[in-house]
Amino acid sequence: MHIEVSVALNFVISYLYNKLPRRRVNIFGEELEKCLTEKFAGHWYPEKPYRGSAYRCIKTGSPIDPVFEKASRESGVAIQDILENLPQDLAVWVDPGEVSYRIGEKGAVKILYNENSGGLQFDTHDDRTADREVVKTFNPEAQCFRPIDSVASSLSSLSISPPDKCSVGSPTLGSGSNNSSPTHHNHPHHQQQHHPHHQQQQTQLQQPQHNPLLFGKSCGGGGGSSSSSSSSSSSSSSSSSTASNGNSQQTSQQ
Repeated sequence: MHIEVSVALNFVISYLYNKLPRRRVNIFGEELEKCLTEKFAGHWYPEKPYRGSAYRCIKTGSPIDPVFEKASRESGVAIQDILENLPQDLAVWVDPGEVSYRIGEKGAVKILYNENSGGLQFDTHDDRTADREVVKTFNPEAQCFRPIDSVASSLSSLSISPPDKCSVGSPTLGSGSNNSSPTHHNHPHHQQQHHPHHQQQQTQLQQPQHNPLLFGKSCGGGGGSSSSSSSSSSSSSSSSSTASNGNSQQTSQQ
């Protein structure tokens, strides 16, 4: 019974998508599924199915189906919003092993699901199909009553590839080279502006620093060297005078 109820439920709900807010449609679908399961609980005989039972028929014509009224009341969605977006005189039969529908009193009965024929029985080549958008978006296995196309489009919009590390958060090669290399030094105008400054720095480096402390030390050092030289000259003169005195004494003795 779960498969048959799901097929019928998703077929009805597919008419409401893109017409009512998705969240409200999903809530209404959940309540409608509960109501159908409770209604068919004691009237489901898979071993002796009775096809086309009026008790297991969901219809939108007059009078309003009590299942729609109860699901509308439980979900908080106005019954008029639901009926206005469903085909008039829509009838869906939910039978054991088969789900069929008809639009209009004189419309042809079409099979939605048949377990003996391999499941869903959509005739996509039939030009008399009432709503081709419903056929394309119909998903009997949906758990939250979302059409297949919307799920595919939402999945295709997701990007599972990691972002390029070279392109995210890093400048391009041209911009990086411009920012890192001092290209303004190569410009003649900038050379003219910075050249006197560099010459001034070089001139300051070449000129001796007239530090009075260093000058005093150097002068003291120079004085020390002159005094030492004068003392050495005086000692040499004294030694020469002593030698001359010795020579004079030796000649006098002779």
